[in-house]
Amino acid sequence: AGGEGAAAAQSAKRAKSRQKAAMPIVLPNTEVACMVKDPDGDDTIWILGTVVKYNNEARKYQILDAGESEPEPNNRSKKKKKEPKTTYMVGKTRIHVLVDAPHARTDIPPDSRVIAMYPNTTVFYAATVRTSARDRKDKCYELEFDDEEPEEASDSDGEEQGASPPSKFVPARYVIVPS
Repeated sequence: AGGEGAAAAQSAKRAKSRQKAAMPIVLPNTEVACMVKDPDGDDTIWILGTVVKYNNEARKYQILDAGESEPEPNNRSKKKKKEPKTTYMVGKTRIHVLVDAPHARTDIPPDSRVIAMYPNTTVFYAATVRTSARDRKDKCYELEFDDEEPEEASDSDGEEQGASPPSKFVPARYVIVPS
């Protein structure tokens, strides 16, 4: 009877291994938010990237940093070497797939904590939702980013009302609820 239990356990282990191998992978050219080590420090940061490929042996994704600048189109020097693009090898838990705009989550309520891509950058920062994207025609969240310098507000008489951090508007697909 002991042999049957061991055989059943072995069979279950093989089935689990097959199931794990059959887990869907993120396809190449998929846009993702990716957690990487900050090149300017010891912390981790979230960046915008694109999946290059999945390395089955390492069980990691190769991600191309979207913050890399493209070569100037008017640069006529054909002999100039292209700088290598920055890529990262990261596990599945360090990426978040960015869904297309029509499918992006628009129901994150006000006062929720999120990470979001700061406008005109490819880096994600912590922020607080001020207005849900569901409430806006353009499907952008109104966010208040952490560490944002307050702007001085004044009333109609020009008297200072106090400082309030400026709001930024970010498309829903670039707003993530941390897990």
